[in-house]
Amino acid sequence: MHASARKVPLNCPAHLHASHRAYGHAREVEAFVDVNVLVWLLRASRIGTSLPCRRPVHKVPRPSAMPVKRTPPLGHWTGPRCSTQVLLKCSLLEDPSAEALRSGKLPNPDEFLKVHAPRPGGPFLPCMPPCLSKSSSKYWVTPWSCCLSQINRDEGVGASETIAVRDGPGGALLLKLELCPHRSFGKLSFIRDCNGELLGAMGTLEKHRPMESQRSSYAIYGKQQLSGCQAISVEGEMLYQWATVSRSPFTYNAKMRLEGHSKSDHAWTLSMRTGLPPPRWVVSNKKRGAAVVPRSVDKKLHEYLIAPGVDPGLVVCGTFAQLLAQDELLLD
Repeated sequence: MHASARKVPLNCPAHLHASHRAYGHAREVEAFVDVNVLVWLLRASRIGTSLPCRRPVHKVPRPSAMPVKRTPPLGHWTGPRCSTQVLLKCSLLEDPSAEALRSGKLPNPDEFLKVHAPRPGGPFLPCMPPCLSKSSSKYWVTPWSCCLSQINRDEGVGASETIAVRDGPGGALLLKLELCPHRSFGKLSFIRDCNGELLGAMGTLEKHRPMESQRSSYAIYGKQQLSGCQAISVEGEMLYQWATVSRSPFTYNAKMRLEGHSKSDHAWTLSMRTGLPPPRWVVSNKKRGAAVVPRSVDKKLHEYLIAPGVDPGLVVCGTFAQLLAQDELLLD
């Protein structure tokens, strides 16, 4: 390491604030950082060490045809950049928290789930009312199949699929979700009871197929009428918009806002954990745990653990509406 290289303490935000005033970064900075440097930063932040502004590494030749994006250096970083880069969004207010490093893990349901007040308007689906006791309710749901196709056809790829919602592994059928084909756009997915009666629907609110860099929304419709909500006609019945699921760009997080009189009090965060299928979720409302969705013991089903007072039908339909919104994105 060069003897004259100045060191900047990682746990001293004032140094980083002074370094980026010229670029107008008051609270956050976006910079391209080598993957190895990212690991180094995270390790050093846990032991409180200092990092040099330059490290002696061998320069990696950059192809002349590769465009170079000029960005402000992180902490006066003047060393060479490798070809493998990631976009690191660094918060200059505090060190990286340990919770961010453990984001792939699900919280303990016994500690995370809290009691909620039931919605005054009643349940979204009569066959899945909220649990009124102090114990959480459980549902087992078959996952949606994985699609590797990148075709952007409005009619989709393959056929529609039926998702079964049961009160136990191999238990009684409570609900069926008839999802539209993968990669389709502008098609409705239907919510039916065990006898096939129409209970609701899910559909996109976008006029054009959105890109991953854009925010998009998906609507959840039910049969119960809510004042001031939009309505659509499906199979000769009027359905009313109960909730709106809005996905954020470049993330697997979404917000579900309930419509009606109490929509300001019901804004849920749907945080999807990817990895091996099927995916998992953590659902929270006003910093209180609403649901935890791990994989079942045999890794073949979703196991929904829903807090008392939380509407199970909205949680199940909200998570699948997030999958539908992710599936309709425009791909190259």
